Amino acid sequence: MKNKNSLWLPLATAAVFGLMTGCQTASVKTTQNTPSKVQSADKSAKAECNLNGELPGSDNWQWFYRNCPASPVAAYNYAVQLLNKDRLDQAKQVISTATKDHPNFEPLQDLNRQMQSPFTGVATRANEKLQAWMQRPSTVPEFKKEVPTKEEYPELPTLVKGEFETSAMFKKRVSKAQSDRAKKIQSIEKKYQRDVAVFNKTVSDYNADLEREKQQRKSSVPKMKRQFLGQAMGEVFGSPRFVEPRYDADRQLFNARLVSAKGNFDKRVTIKVPLSKAESFKRRIEKVEPMLSFDIVNDQIKLSKIQANHDGKQYHAQLTDEIYESIPVSVQLAEVDLPQSENISLMTPEQLNTRALLAENASHFQGALQFEDDPALAKQRQELAELERKKREARILQMKEQERQRLQSQIERNRQELARLGGKAGSDYKGLKMVTAWQFKPAQVQPDMVAVVLGNRNYGKGIPLVHYAHNDAKAVKQFLTDSYGLSAQNILYEEDATKGVMDGIFRKRLRNRVKPGQTDVFVYFSGHGMPVGTDAKLLPSDARPETADINGYSRDEMLQQLAGLNAKSLTVVLDSCYSGSSKAGRALQSVKAILAEPKRVQAPKGSVIISAASGKQTAFMDDQSGHSLLTYYLLEGLKGKADQNGNSQVDTNELQKYLVNEVNNAALRLHDQPQNPQVKGESRVLVQY
Repeated sequence: MKNKNSLWLPLATAAVFGLMTGCQTASVKTTQNTPSKVQSADKSAKAECNLNGELPGSDNWQWFYRNCPASPVAAYNYAVQLLNKDRLDQAKQVISTATKDHPNFEPLQDLNRQMQSPFTGVATRANEKLQAWMQRPSTVPEFKKEVPTKEEYPELPTLVKGEFETSAMFKKRVSKAQSDRAKKIQSIEKKYQRDVAVFNKTVSDYNADLEREKQQRKSSVPKMKRQFLGQAMGEVFGSPRFVEPRYDADRQLFNARLVSAKGNFDKRVTIKVPLSKAESFKRRIEKVEPMLSFDIVNDQIKLSKIQANHDGKQYHAQLTDEIYESIPVSVQLAEVDLPQSENISLMTPEQLNTRALLAENASHFQGALQFEDDPALAKQRQELAELERKKREARILQMKEQERQRLQSQIERNRQELARLGGKAGSDYKGLKMVTAWQFKPAQVQPDMVAVVLGNRNYGKGIPLVHYAHNDAKAVKQFLTDSYGLSAQNILYEEDATKGVMDGIFRKRLRNRVKPGQTDVFVYFSGHGMPVGTDAKLLPSDARPETADINGYSRDEMLQQLAGLNAKSLTVVLDSCYSGSSKAGRALQSVKAILAEPKRVQAPKGSVIISAASGKQTAFMDDQSGHSLLTYYLLEGLKGKADQNGNSQVDTNELQKYLVNEVNNAALRLHDQPQNPQVKGESRVLVQY
C-alpha cells in the first residue's frame, strides 16, 4: 500500500561514504551488507606473508595487499580502507580485480554488489537502523515484586491431661487450642490468597505494559522506516548537486547531471526553468539545492519526483537517461521481542483442602480428649500428625524446585538467543556458552600437581564484562584434567572469585595441599587487572577500579605467597585485562586492555610466568573462538602445535616463540594492533606426550 506522504530527502548529511563506515574490529557476516574489517585467520595469507612484528608505515592494509596477493582478506580490507579515505576510483579497481581473483569470497562479492548498486546499501542500512530501534532496551521498569510465600501453619500441640487438671479444665483447654489453631490457619489462607491476587494484578499490569510498548513500536514502524531511510540516504550518498548545466532556450529546459558528493549517484536530468530565470539559475548553479522525493510502495523505495530549489522557488526536474528502478527496503518484524523484558508468569496459589485440614485439626483435638488418660497414645497421634505435615511440606518444596529448574532452563534459552542476536542488548550474554569444542590428548601424567583456575567474567555495576573469562577457565580446567590427568579434587576452580575467595585460596587452601619440594603448582587467572602505584592488581569480582589499591589482589604479593610454598615447580598464567571507555563513554567490551605496569613482573625462582601482553599493548579477545587470544593459543600450543622440533614435548622457549608469533599475527589481522605475550622464568619442559 502506498504511503500518503512522499519522503523528501535533501541528501546533505554525511561527509563519509556511508556504506564504508563502521570499519571496526567486528566479525564479517555474509548476510550483512555493511562492510567491516574481516576477522579471518586466512591460511593463504599466513602462508604467503610474515605477519610478525610491526607493519611498515601507517597504510597497513596497503602493505598487506601488495605483499599478500593470495589473500582475499587483505584485498577486502584494503578496499574498505580506500573507501573510507574517499579514494573511490582506486577502490573500485581493487574490488573489481579482487572479485575476479577470489570469486568464492563472499564479503568481497557483497562489497562489489554494493558498489554496483549503492541503493542496496541504503536499504540495508535503513533496515539495520530499524531493527536496532525495535530491539532497543525496554522502557518498562524492571519487575521487582517478590513472589508471595505462605506462612507456615502452627504445629499441632501435644495435649496431655495434667496431674492437677480436672477433665472439665482439660476439655476447655483443648477446645481453646483447637479454636485458636483453626483461626490461625484460616487467617494464613486468607492473607496468602490476598497476596497472590495482588501479585498477579502487578504481573498482569507489567505484562500489559510490555505488550503495549511492543505494539507501539510496531505501529511506529512506517514512520521510523521513513526516518531511517532518510538518514541512510544522507549517510550513503552525501550532498547532491547539479553540474554541467546546458540550457535549451527553445524548450526552456536545462540539461544537467545530478551527482552525489561521493560520486555513487550520477544521473542525467532535465530541469524546467523559464527563460527569464535561466541565466541567474546557471550563474548560481552551486546554490541550487536538489530535492529528491521518494515513496515507499509495497516495501520498496521508489523515486517519485526531483525538484531544484532556487531563490525560494521550486523547479521540476526529471531523469532522462534511464528509468529509475525501485529497490526493496524491508525488515522482518514478525515476533520481535523486547530483549531485556520477559513476560512474567502468573502465580497459581497452592490448592489446599482447607475443610479437610480443619477436619484433621478437629480429629486431633478430639483424640486428645478421648485418650486423655493415656499420654503415650496422645504423643503418638502428635508424631503422626507432625509426619503428615512434613510430607505435605516436602511435596510443596519438590514442586517449587521443579518450577525453579523449569524457569532456569527458560532463562538459559533466552540468554543464548540474546547472545545469538547480538547488538547492545545481547552483548551482556555473549560468552555464556563454549564456542570451541576442545579435545586434549593425554600427556605425561603429573603425579603430584595442584592447580588454581580463576575466571572472573562478571563484575559490579558499571564495570565491563570479561565476556570469555568463564570459557577460558573451563577450557584450562579441561586441559589440566584431560592432559595432565588431574582429578577434580586437585583443581581449585572458581568463577567470579571475590577478594575473600582469592584470599582463602592463596593464603590457606592451596598451602594445605602443597608438599614442599614435591608438588607442582599451576595457577591461571582470567579477568580484569590494572596497575596501582608500583604494583599490579588482579581484580576480584567484587572489586572496583577506583579502589583497586584496597580491594584489588596484588600480583606481586600473590607471587610471593606462591614462592613461599616451596613447590617443586610453579607455572602462573595471567590473562588479565583492564577495559577503558570509548569517546562516546561506552565500555570497550570487545578487547581486554593492559595498562603499562609501573614495575615489571619478577618471576620467583623455579617458576614460569606467562603474561598476555607487554608494555601498553592490548590483550584482545576473539569472538570466533570464544576465548581471549592468549588463552586460545596457549592451549593450542600446549596441545602440541608449539612443538617445533617434533620431540613430542613443549618447552618454555618453544611456547614463547609460538605465542608471540600466533597471538601477534591474530591481533594484527583482527585489530591492526600488535600483542606480544611474555614467557618469563626458568627454561623447562611444560608438557610431554
